[in-house]
Amino acid sequence: MKRCLELLALFCLLASCALASEPCTLEGATSRLDPNCDGVFTIIAVGDSIFFGRGDNITKNIDGENQHFKNKGGWGVRALAHFQALAINFDFIQAAKPGADCKGAYARFRNYVLGNIHDARRADLAIIMCGVNGYWTGSDIETERAYIDKIQRFAEDHGIYSVVATLIPINRSYQRTWVAEMNQSIAPIAKIDLSKMSETLLSWDQLHPKTGGHSYIWSKVRKVIDKNFGAPAKHKKILEQIELSDDTDTDQIPNRCEDVVYRTDPLNIDTDADGFSDLEEIRALRSNPLNPLSPATE
Repeated sequence: MKRCLELLALFCLLASCALASEPCTLEGATSRLDPNCDGVFTIIAVGDSIFFGRGDNITKNIDGENQHFKNKGGWGVRALAHFQALAINFDFIQAAKPGADCKGAYARFRNYVLGNIHDARRADLAIIMCGVNGYWTGSDIETERAYIDKIQRFAEDHGIYSVVATLIPINRSYQRTWVAEMNQSIAPIAKIDLSKMSETLLSWDQLHPKTGGHSYIWSKVRKVIDKNFGAPAKHKKILEQIELSDDTDTDQIPNRCEDVVYRTDPLNIDTDADGFSDLEEIRALRSNPLNPLSPATE
């Protein structure tokens, strides 16, 4: 009996070690969860021309310069300006494509991650809004919703937390029923509700938001980011949902990130045995944790 208790205690100790490290965060004017510990909070936009920024016309200070964005940018540009003002290391990846239905959005997102386009493999958060173009591509509500589910499953399989948004209202009589039915299908999984946006915020084509509409979308996206990635009480739940809570070698890099993002050894804090831990190379040195000659040493 005593031996069984000793073995049980040892098992519990080993299990706790796998979960012992604190999650990585980014510090600036405020704090943000950094699930993959790469030192950058990265968001990828998945969707169509609305997330691409059609109808927008705004000037924002990006990298210390006033830059003008017309018919592109959208909430992503506002996110860049916001996080730069907070002094948080941030990157935005625009994977939304004008004209894409949800099948197209899934294919583009998948290609970005598997091909590591713009470092998409290191994305922490995917914001998804698609479905309005299914009306034109000959799709149906069930197929569009099924591809949204596929986008979320693919994101989760690659350690990326994902959030779905409902469609914005449009003022085209022939397409309103489609959008309403899409929103009814999306509503149970959506964490961002854009369906209540005023139609006065639509541009001349009655489909794309004008500048005020894109700012409205950003206000809703920002609330979800602040609620989930800015609140320490939510961090554990996020990491568990995308299976990033286990860290066997306790180097702060979750096992799944070591497996699918960095290809490092989740049982070894220094995969290439160069004297620099995997975390140091990924987060601080921005070097290759698989190459003992990177970084170069004296």
